[in-house]
Amino acid sequence: MKRIVLLLIAVLAIASCSKNDKDEERLPEIIVSNNPISVKIGVPEDITIKSNEPKWYIKRVEIEDDRIARVTDKYNKYRVFGVIKGTTNLLIIASNSQKDITKKIPIIVSDVEAQSISLPNELSITVGNVKLIQYSITPTNATENIEWTTSDKNIAIVERGELTGLKSGICTITATIGKLKSSCRVIVKDIEVDVIKLKDYPKGWLEFQYSKNLGGDNHIEYSNIKLYENQRVSLNVVFEPQNAKDKNVIWTSSNAEYAEVKDGVLIAKKPIESEVTIKGTLANGKYLELKVKSVKILDDYLIDNVRLETSTGYSLGSNTPTKTMYCYFHNETGLKIKVHSVEIIEAITNTSLTTIDYNTFEEKVEYFTNPIPIGREYTFIYKWKFSYNDKIYFKEARSDRR
Repeated sequence: MKRIVLLLIAVLAIASCSKNDKDEERLPEIIVSNNPISVKIGVPEDITIKSNEPKWYIKRVEIEDDRIARVTDKYNKYRVFGVIKGTTNLLIIASNSQKDITKKIPIIVSDVEAQSISLPNELSITVGNVKLIQYSITPTNATENIEWTTSDKNIAIVERGELTGLKSGICTITATIGKLKSSCRVIVKDIEVDVIKLKDYPKGWLEFQYSKNLGGDNHIEYSNIKLYENQRVSLNVVFEPQNAKDKNVIWTSSNAEYAEVKDGVLIAKKPIESEVTIKGTLANGKYLELKVKSVKILDDYLIDNVRLETSTGYSLGSNTPTKTMYCYFHNETGLKIKVHSVEIIEAITNTSLTTIDYNTFEEKVEYFTNPIPIGREYTFIYKWKFSYNDKIYFKEARSDRR
């Protein structure tokens, strides 16, 4: 009897151990509200996660590849975000405090499809410039997988939404997302001149920059321009920026009978005391102005700069005392005057003392000498023949008695 009781106790103990082992091996079922989980890029998706076994709890939740998606956990409330298009897994780690188990739930991240795309009707850009295109997509969080095309790659191109002007002309650019399209007319203009001015202009001219800040328009004025009849001044016109196009200057004069610009040369035609305004204008409206203060007679101006001097000495190889006459020609005009000849005449006897041929001189004093007998006072007349711009001038002047 005793043996029977011991055997019964052993059987009950084995049965009890077997039951405990089965309880420990029983794994929970992890229940996820979305399986698989489908999300849009940037659009959150709320999910619930729970275990059907009270002894098992959700220890943590992770993303297998967090480049594709993210997950947040706040008070056991889970939210999945799509980052980029692709697939990954949500890793759910459950625990009973003695062991952990992991369950994988697929995550599929897809684009937010655009419903519409809109470009401006028209854009303008200059050659060489880059402009970011302002466009709109709905919904605003739609994935911008835009394909850009242009009707003429020689005129303009688009890369990543940036428009670049290549040469002047008109083309059409198109933005495409799937079956959605929007087009825009693009006008590419040449680089325009912003500033027109003179370089290396004559000494004495005054330059002044007008601007809108001073109550006017933007242009440069040159004033204090004094010219001589038949004078020509080549104008060295420069433009900013240097690579601008359309540098054709149209010249106009307030009184072309007296002064004008022709083929880039400022020409003084006839003497005038009042001011003449000459304007050089570009097609885009930029301009410069020349304020010609006066036009004078060239030879009248030069006469005021001639003087005679004498000194006493002896002629070479002679004991007869003589006076040497010096005739100075001081050219202050800065013009290249060609002097053909100067004739010196003794006024009382009307005797021609000498005729001397000359060459071109500019901005310097030129003189010649000639010995004359002494013994009485002389009055001299000089006759000067010179030319400027192929116009011949004859002038005569009388010196004081010497």
